[in-house]
Amino acid sequence: MKRSCMFNILAFLFIGFIMFLIFLVLRQDKMIFFPEKLERNTRFHFDFPFGEHFFEVEPGVELHYLHAKTATPKGLVFYLHGNAGSLESWGDICPRFLRQGFEVIVYDYRGYGKSDGEIRSESQLMADSEALLKFVLKKWGPKRVVLYGRSLGTGIAAGLAAKHDVDHLVLETPYRSFTKLVRNHYFFVPSFLVKYRLDTETHLTKVNCPVSIIHGTDDAIIPVAHSRILKQRFPNIHYVEVPGGAHNDLEIFSEYDSFLKRALRTETDP
Repeated sequence: MKRSCMFNILAFLFIGFIMFLIFLVLRQDKMIFFPEKLERNTRFHFDFPFGEHFFEVEPGVELHYLHAKTATPKGLVFYLHGNAGSLESWGDICPRFLRQGFEVIVYDYRGYGKSDGEIRSESQLMADSEALLKFVLKKWGPKRVVLYGRSLGTGIAAGLAAKHDVDHLVLETPYRSFTKLVRNHYFFVPSFLVKYRLDTETHLTKVNCPVSIIHGTDDAIIPVAHSRILKQRFPNIHYVEVPGGAHNDLEIFSEYDSFLKRALRTETDP
């Protein structure tokens, strides 16, 4: 009787675990991406010169992007943002680059803000970013473009830098790979069930431009260990660790300002 009861309990737990894994697989996109959807007539109010544009990635699907402008630009930052919000909030990152003399292009992924469609796969996500980057490179030339990835965007930015000749790759709070990040938070989830790989570590083996990384020691979303391992594997990376820095507050630390100046080559080493 006891054995039968124990067997039933184990069977119940096993079935529950399998159902939970199925739920994770089916809901993966909803658990990763948290878009803020905006109407197309939504007006933005930023304290800097900017233009709003739409870029068609396939028939009937346009991505919305901001182009923050300065009179005599030293170059352009192509910015890949995090997994939540929209350009209505992400546009606030532009002044930090404008102050360094760099214009900014930052776009919303599919389903975010005013962008059409919905993210369905890693290949689609990468293809969208590459199409827009190619458009930018034709206008600016590769040696004047800095790729900047933040959080989710770091894996995308690294993937682009592995394929395109750009001036610099900057990663803020990166992960080694999205698969490894998921395992950090859900150790019981088999890696083969993770739909989005976004393998930053592998991409970096193919990157030829300089790479800079910044990460806070108190990051609870993407542990700083990810960046430490990347630095160990790629010693030439310029790496700055911010004591006490969390996931979304690095710009308030003095280390960030000097890091950004060095990455954009507006300040050189002593």
